[in-house]
Amino acid sequence: MSVREAVINAHNYGNHGEKEKKIRLIIELDAEKLTLRVQDQGSGFDPTSVPDPCQEENLLRTSGRGLFLMKAFMDEMEIQRTPQGGTDLVMSKRLPRTGQPAKSPYDHN
Repeated sequence: MSVREAVINAHNYGNHGEKEKKIRLIIELDAEKLTLRVQDQGSGFDPTSVPDPCQEENLLRTSGRGLFLMKAFMDEMEIQRTPQGGTDLVMSKRLPRTGQPAKSPYDHN
């Protein structure tokens, strides 16, 4: 779900739906975590300017939850600019140690 939201945001908001602009998806896997990078060719954005979807005035909006969902499902998330000026969204999920079950995002213990 996090990758889906990131790619949709890159297309709709980063690249403004312009078909000639590219979206780059980079997947890195090591023994400890899966790291995903989604890069667009837009003009970048300030993540602090995105309205909080948990605020009362935003609860009934039909959009604006993508970053919130990505943060909820991933263990780490960072938003930075690419050298060309677009957005580079980097998110990672720690992998369970061998022989241990994966922890559910719904498990609060």
